[in-house]
Amino acid sequence: VEFEVASGSSVKINENLTLAASNPLTVKSGGKLTLVSGKTLTTSPALTIESSVTNGTGTYVDENIGTGLPAITGTVNQAVTT
Repeated sequence: VEFEVASGSSVKINENLTLAASNPLTVKSGGKLTLVSGKTLTTSPALTIESSVTNGTGTYVDENIGTGLPAITGTVNQAVTT
């Protein structure tokens, strides 16, 4: 099962979440994924954030303050125009 945050959608993770390789997580262009303070997100493979000329770039927000960088690896697929 692949998990996706759709364009124009906002999803909050309010529980600790671990996703295995068979469950990739993608934030589509214009989507927003928020990790609520006090919760953790672990993904394998990396979290993917997409962008498009129409919808802009997807967003990942970690509300944990003072805990350093999250223990996830991410890939951003950036749309480029000329």
